[in-house]
Amino acid sequence: MKIAADHFPTTKVVATGSSTLAARAKFRDTLAGRKTHVHLTPMALADVEPFGDGDLLRRLRHGGRPPCHLADEPPYEEMKEWIEAYRARDIQELDRRERRHAFFRLIELLFLRRGGVFEASALARPCEISRPAVQNHVAVLEDTHVVRVVRPFHGGAAREILVAPKVYGGDTGLIAFFNGWMALRSDDAGRPWEHLVRNELEILPR
Repeated sequence: MKIAADHFPTTKVVATGSSTLAARAKFRDTLAGRKTHVHLTPMALADVEPFGDGDLLRRLRHGGRPPCHLADEPPYEEMKEWIEAYRARDIQELDRRERRHAFFRLIELLFLRRGGVFEASALARPCEISRPAVQNHVAVLEDTHVVRVVRPFHGGAAREILVAPKVYGGDTGLIAFFNGWMALRSDDAGRPWEHLVRNELEILPR
């Protein structure tokens, strides 16, 4: 892509797919000044009605990936397949570091908390890894767009760094998958709605 940008400036290359940590480790060139990064979020609320279904609970349960949202039934198998693909493709480098099952136990705990306050020490024991390892794994999840870390507004930059952030799931469908929700009642929609609002804020122009 660097050669294409330098020698064929009129040629536009669209590179899609997951940004794996293994690729980052192998290729150090940042392509600064040669690329534009586009992050595709799950469907926005404005997209729901044009897709033929204005049911908010459906959007929260099925998630924001178009094939999953359009599925007649809750896309349990599609979500399971996505997780397996993520396990096999995006985090292969974890084999060279810590046990991968701890990494996926951490994913489950984060989605079960559904946007709760992130306390690395509280998650280290059930995952059987160290506190720094938990923090490193969350950084991996954020780099691969599985979760989003939101720091609190606490009246001062220094204090905000020290106060525990919240960790949100990248898609409400994954929240429903890990919580085993085959249906979503309006009384249970509070936390998924909070995730959806975060997604909407991410779409807003800076």
